[in-house]
Amino acid sequence: MTSGHPRAFGAIWGVHLFRGKVTKTPPPPAINRACLAVSLYVSFVYIREALVASLTEVAPEGSTAKKCAAFLTSDSVKALRNAVAHGNWRVDADRGVLEYWARTGSISDKKMAPFTVTGSDLDFWQAVARCTAYASYLAVDEATCRALAARRLRRPLIGGASDERG
Repeated sequence: MTSGHPRAFGAIWGVHLFRGKVTKTPPPPAINRACLAVSLYVSFVYIREALVASLTEVAPEGSTAKKCAAFLTSDSVKALRNAVAHGNWRVDADRGVLEYWARTGSISDKKMAPFTVTGSDLDFWQAVARCTAYASYLAVDEATCRALAARRLRRPLIGGASDERG
């Protein structure tokens, strides 16, 4: 691959490959839940941390990339990201929805608010996340991906300190 960040691209694509391997025969419910957990994490936590926050800053106004980044940082999608990251979700198979709980707003002492998303809406949200990541990683070279990640990790945190992760 001549463009994009191969490791990040591979992580995103790997979810599809894994799902394809385990769904050739009807998998047991535990495998379905494992696939869902990995898919949710990659779509909403990994992609947001690795790409969307930086894309929000650098994408041109009015561009499709900017619009997708705005959607992926909207309140309901951000709440899902937080719920997935902290394990506050479950599948309600009887209603065909994913239920999740997250705090709303920026104050951490607020109560958890309940949310639901239908399977078709969740599929759409995941498609937007993955397609945004695929297109972004294919459009930029690896050095640019690394520069965006470095820029993201060195932003000042609340209180003036900076996050200097390795």
